[in-house]
Amino acid sequence: MSRILFPVLLALTACAMPMQRDDDDVGAARSSRSTSNKRNVGRVFVGGTTERGGGGFTLGGQYEYKINKQWGAGAVLDFTFGSDFATVIGAAGYWHPWKTLNVMAAPAVDLNSDDFFVRLGASYDFPIKQYDISLAPALYVDVGAKSTPVMIGILISKDF
Repeated sequence: MSRILFPVLLALTACAMPMQRDDDDVGAARSSRSTSNKRNVGRVFVGGTTERGGGGFTLGGQYEYKINKQWGAGAVLDFTFGSDFATVIGAAGYWHPWKTLNVMAAPAVDLNSDDFFVRLGASYDFPIKQYDISLAPALYVDVGAKSTPVMIGILISKDF
């Protein structure tokens, strides 16, 4: 456990470092994606994980704080229920290069196996203005993990 503590603390510290933000950029980014100018985004992931030798149902959550028009920082937490139970936690960086496309990179750790890796993924939000939420197909890959799991599912997002 101690061999993963330093990289996790380093990643969390890097995401928590103050960055310059431009309030006009955030307002422009939010207005192009939705009617909300809120800086916080909560997401619930529902999907499946497939890997060598197994896989299972995955349920998770993500939090993002919008730093400016293109960048955000936050955290991920996932639970995979299957042949091998997994609990993944990580510090996430978000990039929004085009419209509602979200690209995520997160140094993460599986708390059950002490496996340290980087989760890379992407999603594309489809706003549902009637309910003030977004639905997004999502794909994530854990690069550097022992079995390189792939997660496919749906993100349900809400700005607050």
